[in-house]
Amino acid sequence: MAKKNTGPSKAQSQDKNPSKKAAPKSTETASPKTGEANQVEDAKKAEEAKKAEEAKKAAEAEKAKKAAEAEKAKKAAEAEKAKKAAEAETNPTVKRQLEAKALRAKNAKKAAKAAKEKSNKDEETKAAAEKKGGKDTRPVFEDDRGLKYRFKKTAPKSLNIDGRSVKVTDIVKNEEVMLSLVYGNSNFIEQIH
Repeated sequence: MAKKNTGPSKAQSQDKNPSKKAAPKSTETASPKTGEANQVEDAKKAEEAKKAEEAKKAAEAEKAKKAAEAEKAKKAAEAEKAKKAAEAETNPTVKRQLEAKALRAKNAKKAAKAAKEKSNKDEETKAAAEKKGGKDTRPVFEDDRGLKYRFKKTAPKSLNIDGRSVKVTDIVKNEEVMLSLVYGNSNFIEQIH
């Protein structure tokens, strides 16, 4: 009797089974440029990571340096303060001088505050006066050319003329003095246009 063929032979079964086929070598045979590009990318990433790590270390070192300097300055200030305190306790002259210095500083602050309040008040009154508007009552001087002049609002109420204090209203009436002020380009005179 002859043998029955029950299935494919061993060689045939290996060819038909796809799971047992050998996979192609992807890295060497696929594309040599891709491997080089990956190496370049990896090198760049490594270099960037190295730079970032160096920058981080430098920042930490700078921070530590600043902290050390601040600590050193703080200790020096404390030492100086302690030295001054010990000196003030032992020396009565220094103690009096420090008290006088503190008093002068306090009085200077008060004076500055009072001056500021006064200037604010003056500005308010000046602004209120300007707001009212009203007619300008300052006297006017007219020279021989027909040009009109008067004293500015900021001019003082009286001037020293030939060693005498003379009011502005009297100066405007005196043609000789007014001409000398006009031709001398006095800062107290303005031309009316």
